[in-house]
Amino acid sequence: MSIFFPVSAIRQPHSQFAASAIRQTHSKVCIIGSGPSGFYTALRLLRRSKEIHIDILEARREPFGLIRYGVAPDHPEVKKCATKFDELLSENSDRISWYGGVSLGKDVQLDELMASYGAVVLAIGAQLENRLHVPGEELATSSKTFTHWMNGANFGPSLSFDKSYGKSSRCALVIGNGNVALDTARSLVGDPQRFSGTNIGTSAMKELCSSTIRDVAIIGRRGPLQASFAAKELREIFNLCRHEKVGLFTNVDIQYENHSPVTRSQSILIDGLTKATFLEDLSHRWPPLERENSNSRSLSFFFNLSPTKFIKNQTDSSLLATEVAKNTVLPDGSIGTHHAENGTPSSISLTTLPSALAVTCLGYGVGPIPGAENFARTKPRGPLVHKKGCVNQDMGLFVAGWTKTGPAGALASTMLDAYETADCIVSNLPRLKETKNTGDCNWLRQVLCERNIPWVSYRDWAGTPEASKI
Repeated sequence: MSIFFPVSAIRQPHSQFAASAIRQTHSKVCIIGSGPSGFYTALRLLRRSKEIHIDILEARREPFGLIRYGVAPDHPEVKKCATKFDELLSENSDRISWYGGVSLGKDVQLDELMASYGAVVLAIGAQLENRLHVPGEELATSSKTFTHWMNGANFGPSLSFDKSYGKSSRCALVIGNGNVALDTARSLVGDPQRFSGTNIGTSAMKELCSSTIRDVAIIGRRGPLQASFAAKELREIFNLCRHEKVGLFTNVDIQYENHSPVTRSQSILIDGLTKATFLEDLSHRWPPLERENSNSRSLSFFFNLSPTKFIKNQTDSSLLATEVAKNTVLPDGSIGTHHAENGTPSSISLTTLPSALAVTCLGYGVGPIPGAENFARTKPRGPLVHKKGCVNQDMGLFVAGWTKTGPAGALASTMLDAYETADCIVSNLPRLKETKNTGDCNWLRQVLCERNIPWVSYRDWAGTPEASKI
């Protein structure tokens, strides 16, 4: 992919300045981030007002963010919205410009953007991964790294997880009780041939096809009713187990414990667990199958467990096993670990599980936003405080996506939240046009040229092979 100063900014000064003179009176909006929330905000703005011109800034050199690198390859239906975003850019090139490879805080500053646009929208997502803060955590793989690898991202490490020996070579742990954990477990335990015809990364497909992993366990620190699985994803993984003859196991005795589901997802989970084999003593029953057929596979749902240590294989420094402690969910919903008198986890409560791979799916937080340090947040690592997407009315600062809501919600809710922000911008723009001297619509292009900052335009990116790999 070439990175360039577009020739239109160099070879056509007369048409550039003519366009500038025509568009000076238009309302200018800058959207920082080109994931789903950024594009849905842009889509709504263009529909609501014919006077709005939009610049979208993206730190990476390819658009679509989470849609491109954060969705499981066997969920192509979720990625279809990228086609709509493509059309938005290609059919509205006179009103919307995309700048790839331009970073907030490095190439341009938030205060100068707010001074040069009628409205600025922060749609940068939630970039900080939550951590366990236990010994050996560097041996585990984060869900972000795993998902990027599955989607063939050209950044981040390539994974290889068949370095362990003996029982460990067959075992993988997925730590977390949300939909990302289900996606990860499904990718590891299912037949990799179902990824044929998808846009899975080449190295990921090769690794999965040659993998010796057959036993996958999903580990949650609370019980089944506290899990955050969605009904659709639960049905999908239980159907996979049934169709591909994957053995189901759990450490929860559904027959004798009181689990009264309230939601549809809880009902699906409890129903699925009633069909699973109960494993009482994990230390002697993991992996759970005594195999005559080495290709037999299993999926286990383990609840009320927290990792306390990741254990290194001394032969090659890869992951060998994961130590977990048994938890108790207290009446207030908090977690209590079985402790000895000295305050450390009791040896009775500790179990060591062989694992060649451990993927942590612990959620995200909103990281530092250059130039926005003085704006209040709902909590540390939380989204910015706002009213219907407006952070500061006088400065014209708005938020969308996870920067607005925190890291939660399906694509449909992302769209509705983005629409709310766009509607708030439209209602505020007349006043902002009167109070802000925003100059002409070519300000960003001129600044990047003056600072010798190369960028990728949408037209240039659309002509690369990567553009078809959504």
